[in-house]
Amino acid sequence: VNGTSGYDEVTITGSSPLAYSDFTLSSPNRVVVDIPNSTSNLDDSYSTSNCNVLTDIRTGQFDSSTTRITFELPSGSDYEVSRTGNNLIIKFYKNTVTNISVNNDIIILKKDNNISASDISKQDNYISKQYKFTLPKDYTSVYGYGTLSPNSTYFSSIVVATSGGKTSITVNENKVYEYKITEDKNNIYIKAVSPRDVYDKVVVIDAGHGDYDPGTSGNGLVEKTQNLIIAKKVMNKLSAYSDIKVYSTRTGDTYMQNSLRASLANDTADLFVSIHHNYADATSANGIEVFYTPHSNEVSGKLTSKELAQITLNNLINYTGATNRGSKNDPALIVLNQTKVPAILIECGFFSNVDEASRLATDAYQEKIANAIVDSILYAFNNTDYR
Repeated sequence: VNGTSGYDEVTITGSSPLAYSDFTLSSPNRVVVDIPNSTSNLDDSYSTSNCNVLTDIRTGQFDSSTTRITFELPSGSDYEVSRTGNNLIIKFYKNTVTNISVNNDIIILKKDNNISASDISKQDNYISKQYKFTLPKDYTSVYGYGTLSPNSTYFSSIVVATSGGKTSITVNENKVYEYKITEDKNNIYIKAVSPRDVYDKVVVIDAGHGDYDPGTSGNGLVEKTQNLIIAKKVMNKLSAYSDIKVYSTRTGDTYMQNSLRASLANDTADLFVSIHHNYADATSANGIEVFYTPHSNEVSGKLTSKELAQITLNNLINYTGATNRGSKNDPALIVLNQTKVPAILIECGFFSNVDEASRLATDAYQEKIANAIVDSILYAFNNTDYR
């Protein structure tokens, strides 16, 4: 335990590189580190008399093969875990955040003479419900570092840190927001707003399945992979339109729960498009179908899920020449029955059909599918009352 550097650093050494998991507990505030597949020869406790942050350190066997180390520290303190060789290194930082306050949906920075609102860059990590604001230089002397736990229905926590000579403010959101930054003589105001208040046209593109949920497979194709290929093509094509904001449920081999996919659409979007591929025991089955389900909040004269499904199906058939299997109401699908905006699920074709699978594997056919989806989204935005 080293507490001489303005923060506390704890080093745990194993006979080989250590795996670990970490989590926090409250009342009192604790950080717990579990080391699996290990037995401990550590002392039961360690002195914190020379520590800056830590108030207690306890160790023991959580079970026969897991060592547990519990660190007690003041609320709002921060920590990070890293590994070097056989060493597990945990650093604990005081919460020194100052000149930052929160008024529910507004983060208020006391203004330093050398900073203006236009100096702040933004990075939206919406899949993790994080939004990062980066200041142009090291403002530790102005804003400190650590974690704020605001009394806010918008934010769960706000982390202030400095790295690479720049101070960042990372907002952990309760749902996905956009932000408007304004200023006056004394303060900079970062206000959370709905993306629909910032963008005129918002769509969520959902690549179905992912990670441990591969979806279906056949003839050398795996659904989670093919879904993502089409989704990326759609997103790349839509990025050419500056008036359209595109969110996605995944951009790699990751998984998002279906209820969270629906929530992302409800929080942000005007349209939701989920991309899938099909399989049937009958290898003769082929073609494209689009699913929807009516929503209780649909209003006459406004775009409905059924209408979006028919627009998209028509384009897909025209572009690909595939068999038209129709647009179908399926109220059992979570991404359709839990969404509140026009939402569709596209089945692009059957992996179980040899001929169709061979087409689905080609870039040319994937381009046709992606172009049809993009044109459908553009048509819905430009020719219907979608909001």
